Amino acid sequence: MYWTNLLHIYQPIWQKPAMLQRIIRESYQPIIDWLIKHPQINITLNIQGVLVDLLAKYDKPLLNKIILLVNRQQIELTGSAQYHAFLPLLSKTEIVRQIRLNEQTLSKYFKQKFLRRGFFLPEMAYHPKIVSLLEQIGYQWIILDEIAFSGKIGQVNFNQAYQIKTTKIKVVFRQQTVSNFWHSGAIKTITDFWQQLTKDNRIKNFLITACDGENLGHHQPAMLPLWQQAISSQRVTTLTISQLLAKYKKTVFVEPVKCSWASREIELQDGIPYLLWQDPNNPIHQLQWQLTNLVIKEITKQQKDINYLIARRKLDRALFSCQYWWASASPWWEPKFIRQGAKELIIAYQSLNQPANKISKLLINIKNKMYQQIEQWEKVGVPQKIKQAYLHGEKTNHYFSGKIIN
Repeated sequence: MYWTNLLHIYQPIWQKPAMLQRIIRESYQPIIDWLIKHPQINITLNIQGVLVDLLAKYDKPLLNKIILLVNRQQIELTGSAQYHAFLPLLSKTEIVRQIRLNEQTLSKYFKQKFLRRGFFLPEMAYHPKIVSLLEQIGYQWIILDEIAFSGKIGQVNFNQAYQIKTTKIKVVFRQQTVSNFWHSGAIKTITDFWQQLTKDNRIKNFLITACDGENLGHHQPAMLPLWQQAISSQRVTTLTISQLLAKYKKTVFVEPVKCSWASREIELQDGIPYLLWQDPNNPIHQLQWQLTNLVIKEITKQQKDINYLIARRKLDRALFSCQYWWASASPWWEPKFIRQGAKELIIAYQSLNQPANKISKLLINIKNKMYQQIEQWEKVGVPQKIKQAYLHGEKTNHYFSGKIIN
């Protein structure tokens, strides 16, 4: 069996050094050291540009090891968005800017070894408008969750290639259940892993998985050695995604549906493709995007401002997707990260050489409404109710930083 494995690793720009070092120690370092010791193992890696910059600052030896693996062609890099922005809800201009910033970072450290082949959409959040941009820039393929194929699980044939209609972009679909093993706690032993594979009649010649690299060791300590044992088995040959596409002899055209790798069938049926980032029933999400879009609009209008470039760089950094994710309560809820996002956006606008005006007052007003909504929700227990409703009927658990979310 051929196994194509994509790991996605990312940390926000404001991540505390102590937490970054913990994640390096628990996940990144053992994964990279293990790959160096096993040169026959190939993976595709999406390392967000912001994390590359953080490693260059706090752990250059680890970054050098990743560069070594890329030079050995053991790791295939993907393009992405520099600060892990949620691309479907941004304008084409902002999307291209995040992509170009990410390319600049990867080219700086990986030189000509960064090839514009594959692209990882943050949160695997798909929207058709992004594909046309990727094609124009020169990317060749993307990876999506299998629910993107038709809005339902179990419809993908992993033994053939797919291409998005009216484009030259190939699309690879990850097997959702197996990919989610590494954070759900659904398996305990290597025997469990192989038994689960046999339950899916589609997995015979090709297995395609993708997950957060932090799941291996940081969020789920027991999953790191299990993943290492599984992927080094003599029963599999590992391929990068580009190598996988070269193996396929048949290509089928497809029109993926709007979704993310966290989308569930019921949400797509209800016309909510991005529940964790834009829930139409979540007033905090509404305020967040009101604030985000207003800051983007107002900074864009001030290109002649003496401090425009400073404000623009701060805005780039402020567009990280985590702030909306942590406001979903589905099941993720952390007010400090919601507030952090609002703070970063307002700081970006205030960096302009502009006197206090009605825009700055409006931004503060939106922020205050958001904070009040957070306090009101916590006072009456709304986040816990949303969390319980979301988790009701879930067959697997959710973990974060080694702890179960319930």
